[in-house]
Amino acid sequence: MTNSIRHGKAWKISIELRFIDRKIKLYISNDRMGWKIIKKGFGIVGIEDRIKELNGNAYFSSIENAGI
Repeated sequence: MTNSIRHGKAWKISIELRFIDRKIKLYISNDRMGWKIIKKGFGIVGIEDRIKELNGNAYFSSIENAGI
């Protein structure tokens, strides 16, 4: 959420949590900017590390200029 506000200039953030096939999926989108390339800073690397400790995987994606 911080990245959506700080880097994406978001006014509105949507968060959706789904449980599908014994997996937890978290979707975060905003009403402003998406990115062609995601630069992994401390926040994303920290999320990946915590998920790995739980034997999980984290995936990040974005659609440029779409807020997704």
